[in-house]
Amino acid sequence: MAQEKRYEFAKKYKHHKWTRWVAMDMKWFYEVGAAGHEVEQDKQGPPLPPKLLFRAKTGETKTQGLKVMFMACVSEHKKIGLWEMKKEDWMKFKTKAGMTAKGIGAEYFITFIPKIKAAARKALGPGRIGIWIDNAKAHTAAAARAAFAKHFDDVVFQSPSSPEMNLLDAGVFPNMQAKVDEKNATTTAEIRAAVNAVWEEDITPEHLHNVANRVRRNMKQVESLKGGNWCKEK
Repeated sequence: MAQEKRYEFAKKYKHHKWTRWVAMDMKWFYEVGAAGHEVEQDKQGPPLPPKLLFRAKTGETKTQGLKVMFMACVSEHKKIGLWEMKKEDWMKFKTKAGMTAKGIGAEYFITFIPKIKAAARKALGPGRIGIWIDNAKAHTAAAARAAFAKHFDDVVFQSPSSPEMNLLDAGVFPNMQAKVDEKNATTTAEIRAAVNAVWEEDITPEHLHNVANRVRRNMKQVESLKGGNWCKEK
């Protein structure tokens, strides 16, 4: 089912332009001692053969306490915003069962949606603005869907398990992770400095346009693989 959705999504959006769209995603960066899965894309080489079809995402194994979380938003040519999502803030919210939240829940996440819209309006000016997001539970909850519909003219949820179809996963977060690794950043302060350095210095209009072209190529390749992918997940 996920593979079929990926195929239909790629076929529909393979020529999409993000000039008036906000591509949004979140990424964990891990402090020293954490272990778990990462998603990697071979951005230079060809996709895997069609017989190596879609592989579902593995379960998250890292503890929330070892994570430093960022949300980033970009368009095809402009940076929209970068926000750190701090543990002390999301823990102020409760789960439906009344327990203290252990991660990013919809109640906390939706507090960012007006900020995203304001930043998008400032960066993109007057006119329609759409938002392009993945299928994380915090994004697809009823309250989040209502907030997206209120603040944005168009809303597109990516097909499941499709990091190569998002500008952030395809060419922003990998750069940040590379800088974190290069600097051997192992504390919150070090990770924050590395992430912000990439955001300020490396995420240029030219870079974002190249990433958008890469995502369009990715979708054409996903279509040719009938929904298969070439992401290595571990």
